[in-house]
Amino acid sequence: MIDAELLTRWGELTTDANPLHTDPEYAASTRFGVPIAHGHLLACLAIEALDADAVSVRFVAPVPVGSEIEVRPDGIHVGDARCVEITPIADPTMLFDHDSIARYAAASSDDNPIHLDEEAARAGGLDSAIAQGMLVLGWAAGQLDVPDDAYTLAARFIAPLPVGDVGTLHVDGEGSARVTRGDGRDAVSLQYSAEVDAERLRLPEGAQLVAEVAVSPTPATLTAVKEAVGARFAVPTYPFMLTAVGFLPDDDANDGIRRPYPVRDCADWVASDRPALHGEQTITVARAFALGERLIARTAVISRDRRERSGGALVFTVIRTVFADASGAVIAASEMNLIVVEDD
Repeated sequence: MIDAELLTRWGELTTDANPLHTDPEYAASTRFGVPIAHGHLLACLAIEALDADAVSVRFVAPVPVGSEIEVRPDGIHVGDARCVEITPIADPTMLFDHDSIARYAAASSDDNPIHLDEEAARAGGLDSAIAQGMLVLGWAAGQLDVPDDAYTLAARFIAPLPVGDVGTLHVDGEGSARVTRGDGRDAVSLQYSAEVDAERLRLPEGAQLVAEVAVSPTPATLTAVKEAVGARFAVPTYPFMLTAVGFLPDDDANDGIRRPYPVRDCADWVASDRPALHGEQTITVARAFALGERLIARTAVISRDRRERSGGALVFTVIRTVFADASGAVIAASEMNLIVVEDD
């Protein structure tokens, strides 16, 4: 039932003071004659009832106060009349243009020139500038039903997504999805679940420790990243960039330590002046971060693997960062496989 009390409460919650929805005297002077329901209220009721992640909404006819509504798969009906047309959007898309890439670079401190400069990208062996792999992954993960508290999110970067291209997210099954490029080619494949692999929450014995810093998740940085990747809720890829965006310059543990800088750090860790491309990324979270919580992030080189090929070699470097809380318990880890292409 769309009654006057519901419309009043919605207007107060949303600060929508349009008297067309709540003032009978004003509404009587309009062509509607009586107050009508807010469009956004009807859209929210439909989305909740249909359990849809994304929909297209078209308002066909007004819904007067006092109406009994029925939410059906094709929209909201009052009696036999469909007043709101609802069309589920199965495959979300995103345009990865220069603006979106620049916003992500600012939010994540990833200003690798292969994403921002065409000449630098070509000098690095690419056909054109490409979207950040973690931007594509962050956007895709933000659209999926990835658990908030404990999860494993694994991605394989199959092909770069050129700047100006449109990515489309396809859910292939429970816990499995992929992002395709405009030409239909797969760009990223994803696997996600509520299972947590304890082995990934530690640094193997003998691993080469390359960094140890104190960091803290803050509302401002989390919001900036969420907005940059276009995520609706949490950002499952946030641990990847936390060492850079959450660095605590005044923390005693960071005395004399420079702020992490992803591009420079990766270049140091792969020991090459060639661009380091994302090959794979795994985020493992045992429990959710608490905003403002102080964490110690320890980063180590897990392995190096050089594979000869015609005309050069591919060098793979696996790097893992683990985040420990005040008790010393590791609560999250970020592992990336970086690929450097060497030419003869």
